[in-house]
Amino acid sequence: RLDLDGNFNYDSKTKSRNYKGFLLTKQLRIGRLLAREPMLDAVALEADVVVHQAGRQLTGALDGRIDYVDFRGYRYHNIVADVAIDNNDFDGTVTIDDDKVRLNLDGDLHLDGPASHLNARLDVENFDLSVLALHGPYAQHILSFNAQSEFSGNRLDNAQGTLELSEVSFVDAENRGLHLNRLTVAADNAATPQRIDLSSDIVNGWIEGSYDFTTLVPLLRHMAASVLPDIVPNPVWASKDRSNTFDFHFDIEPQDEWQTMAHMPVALRSMHHISSKATNSSSSRTSWHSSIPRDKPR
Repeated sequence: RLDLDGNFNYDSKTKSRNYKGFLLTKQLRIGRLLAREPMLDAVALEADVVVHQAGRQLTGALDGRIDYVDFRGYRYHNIVADVAIDNNDFDGTVTIDDDKVRLNLDGDLHLDGPASHLNARLDVENFDLSVLALHGPYAQHILSFNAQSEFSGNRLDNAQGTLELSEVSFVDAENRGLHLNRLTVAADNAATPQRIDLSSDIVNGWIEGSYDFTTLVPLLRHMAASVLPDIVPNPVWASKDRSNTFDFHFDIEPQDEWQTMAHMPVALRSMHHISSKATNSSSSRTSWHSSIPRDKPR
């Protein structure tokens, strides 16, 4: 059931619709309405709503409280949203204060193809991943982090900007797992050569050249497997993949936490350096340099 208390009018001359009022529902099967069951099920909310629609133009605002929403089998409680929409521009804040996660999102988004832009701050505290019904060794872990993002573009291949993570914690119930003080990714993909810089407690380095993200990760895994076949499984390689021509260099810190989580068969005891040059999608020249290449089996 959905209760509306407000004013609605339709202007036949401008073919515009306007609604201003209060919206209340104790239980709305929104997943059924949007054909998104079982991922999305019921929602209960109360909100002040303003909407103006003229053709494809849509402006409005929502300021309200979501008592609960059912997502992937878990009922999230205590969600507050204050969001404004101006056609392709979105601005506002969303907070969640639930037993399984505390979250605060504040930012603005402009949708305009390659000229799209995102500026947002996201703080996540004690997100119990068990509510996502995932499988694997980390399904019961708890995630916390602070993130600041300022990016333009609508694809990874033309992304331009920075993503900064701080106070990252990915641990089990006994606080065993991974802790990071910082992780920063800076991307400059607007022109050639493209470049990505990575800075963190564990890995620092860069990639520069011409690359396609749909084939970049498999290529990097292929190159790593050629150097460390016992650690990195070699993916199935297809020579028809798009061309990549780039250099990269990474310094890897011998931090114990990530090695334990990765189940490294060989323990890194010193700083390691990886330098590589890829000339196309199916052939590469890779070098691995270590200051103390005497790492011992675990």
